[in-house]
This record gives sequence, C-alpha cells and structure tokens, in this order.
Amino acid sequence: NYQINWGEGRANLSSPAVSNTGHTYNSPGLYNIVLTLTSPSGCNDTTIYSFYYGSNPSVGLGNPGGTSGCAPVAFSFPVNSVLAAANTPGTTYEFIINDGSSPITYTQGSLPASIAHTFTTSSCGINSQGNNNSFQAQLRAINPCDVSTATISPIRISEKADANFTMNPATIACINQVVTLQNTTQAASSVGSFGCDSTVKISWLITPAVGWTVSSGALGLFPVNFNNSTTWGSNTLGVTFNQAGTYQIRM
Repeated sequence: NYQINWGEGRANLSSPAVSNTGHTYNSPGLYNIVLTLTSPSGCNDTTIYSFYYGSNPSVGLGNPGGTSGCAPVAFSFPVNSVLAAANTPGTTYEFIINDGSSPITYTQGSLPASIAHTFTTSSCGINSQGNNNSFQAQLRAINPCDVSTATISPIRISEKADANFTMNPATIACINQVVTLQNTTQAASSVGSFGCDSTVKISWLITPAVGWTVSSGALGLFPVNFNNSTTWGSNTLGVTFNQAGTYQIRM
C-alpha cells in the first residue's frame, strides 16, 4: 500500500509496491540516491544514500631533478595533469613532505600544474623509500573507492653552519695577554649519497697581520677547504697581542 520512489541526479524511478529496483550508471562519479516512501494518506519519509561508482584514482608526480640542496631551498614538483583529469569529481589530493610540515589538500578543481615546497631543515637521519638521510614528496589521490600515491625520493637537504665563537677576554686585552678564541658553532650537516657528515671545519683570520702571535692552536688557511685537513684551524686558539691597537678577528 506504499508508493516507493527511487531517484538520483539524472533519473527519477517510480516502482509502486516493490522493495527494490535497478539503475544503470553510464559514467563514474559520486551520486546521491534518494529513497522516498509515501503512504496512501500522503505522509512521506525520505532517505538519501551516497553512492560512488568508479575505481581507485590515477595520480602522477614528476621529479624535477637536482633534488639536493642547502636549506633553505625550494623545489617545484610537476603534477601529471593528464592522469588527474581522468579522475572523477569529488577526488581530493594530499601533498605530503615528511619534513614536519603540514599536508596541503587540493580538490579536483584546485589541483595546480606544479606544487612548490621550501625545505628549511636537514634531511640527516631521515629515511624515505629505502633512501637514507633523505626526504620524500608524496601526492595522494583519494576517492570513496581507494587511495593512490605517487612518491618522489630521495630529496637530500644539507644545512649550513651558523658561525659563532667566544673570546676571553671579550673585547679589551692588555699587551702580551693571551686571548682565547673558542669555536661555539652548532653542528651542521652535509648530506649526500655518501651519508651525513655533521662535522664543521674552521679557520681564523686576524687583521692587521702584524702585532700578534699564535700562542696555542692553529689558524688554518682562510678560507677553509672542507676536504683538505691541512687548511683546518683549531677549535680553540690562543693569541698573544704584543702591540697596542684595534684588531678584527674572523672565523
């Protein structure tokens, strides 16, 4: 004694006094199925069901090459627009970098042709897709059926040293008094396929070049050559100034 009406976005199917019916979907997508029950007295009740017809989405993310650098450094990852265009409306995308940054979400309509990201920290100690000391970039395509992922790895990011040192006495010393210079630079990181090297090599330069002598340690050559140990200076350097004057010390 009830009228049962099934409907969706492009069709309205009426099936009196039956409990089920069928409908052919000609194209993938997300549909709302509307079920309305109407009694002989005219009372009715409606329920809406979401129905997705399709498969897992397609996705592609390109490797721009040269994905090694010193922070801060930006890379732009091209999105495969041909693959994305084949996805159904309602598909969402997540761009994820495992460097501690927050994921970025896009819709089918807002997905750009490329996605840029600035790396501000070192990849030393991070393992991605079997690559040690590297980050990875992922673009995940999501629909109600499943998730597909494209991954770019390795992305190797080094971090420069922030040079700093202390001096004792601080700014004023007497003639023939030893001034102690101490390197206080925090460890940096040089990252590559060889691994991760967090050591810092230094050298000292004092100008003018006369009026002082090295009491302990070594100046090294200025500028320092990271790969040549003969150019490295000491982390602790003692200098005796035997002529009055103003001097500049660089590390």
